[in-house]
Amino acid sequence: MSSSPDHPSKSEAGTLETDKREMASAESKTPTPESSQPATGVKDNTQAPNLLYQKPAKPLKKKKERHGTILFWSDFKWLITLILSGMGLGAYFGSVLWGIIAGLLVYHAWRLYAVQQFYNWMSKSLTLPPPELSGSLTFMANQLYDSKKQEQMTHQKMMGLIKKIRSSLLALQDAVILLDKDDTLEWWNQSAETLLALRSEDQGRSILDLIDVPEFQNYYINAISPNEGLRLRSWRDYERFLQCEVTHFGTEKLLIIYDVTRLQHLEQMRKDFVGNVSHELRTPLTVIMGYIETFSDQPDLDPKWRRGFNLMTQQTERMNRIINDLLLLSRLENEESIRTERVDMPKLMTSIFDDAQAYNKDFGHLIDLHIDSQLDVYGSEVYLNSALLNLVTNAIKY
Repeated sequence: MSSSPDHPSKSEAGTLETDKREMASAESKTPTPESSQPATGVKDNTQAPNLLYQKPAKPLKKKKERHGTILFWSDFKWLITLILSGMGLGAYFGSVLWGIIAGLLVYHAWRLYAVQQFYNWMSKSLTLPPPELSGSLTFMANQLYDSKKQEQMTHQKMMGLIKKIRSSLLALQDAVILLDKDDTLEWWNQSAETLLALRSEDQGRSILDLIDVPEFQNYYINAISPNEGLRLRSWRDYERFLQCEVTHFGTEKLLIIYDVTRLQHLEQMRKDFVGNVSHELRTPLTVIMGYIETFSDQPDLDPKWRRGFNLMTQQTERMNRIINDLLLLSRLENEESIRTERVDMPKLMTSIFDDAQAYNKDFGHLIDLHIDSQLDVYGSEVYLNSALLNLVTNAIKY
């Protein structure tokens, strides 16, 4: 034999070198996005995806298949070479059969050695480049190594993305809690630890056991996405207010808890301001209205003064209605619930019609009333009367 199995012959090396040149030539002829652009300089966006992804894929696949075929053919040529060499040696020593057997034994010993190297390389988790093996094993090792590298790159990208998302969630000022399908805690950020006093021992604990508040539990069990959330006092700090929102994704849930204490205090300050201002304005306005009414009723009042008192009466009545609206708004915001009852709408509309007729004396509009005597509703008679009367008086005025 003129060469060992570990080193290809010159003819084989020449064949492989020729194939490499053909592959390089094919790569140089593969069109690129830059070379395929029109000469005018206007880019054809509709063709760019095909040039970048579809066309190069076919030659690449063919080159890999051809390279694998050449390597398999290399193994076959080595087998033929060893058999012919064994036949020559056998003929020289007087036994062709034993020469063929010797050639086959050498070939299989070489293959076993290559397989052992391949196994040793595989046992190292494909972290190192593949060793020099026989043709077919080299092809398989390269394929495995390339796949492993691609998998590692994809894994690194995914881990980087997960790390970035986790860092973003950790940086949030709001509490974020990830819950599994059994409503147990899987993960939470630093704000959740601070706001809810979570510890590492709470992982795997049910959120319903952790937040033992009936109002929250009722919201959590019945919540569907999207929802407006739930505002409640903190079960750990009575002075703090929290806004809870549950979002479903797949079989899991995401619970976000905001600290809305400052917002709650601002809303309460606004409610208190409206209520206090309304009450504080009502007393002096009542005094002013009383004096205006007293002076207006004087029989010997000069006409020019009477006209002025009439204008003051209209404006004080207008201010009185505004104050009443503010007081009504304050009561609506401070009441937890409004008591509803069956309201006799024909009777209510008749009362509003009478008030509107009295208010319409200074405007002279034509007002008519058409009602259905069977039409009743459930609601608050006081609030319905105020709302409908405001609509009618505004229509008369404007």
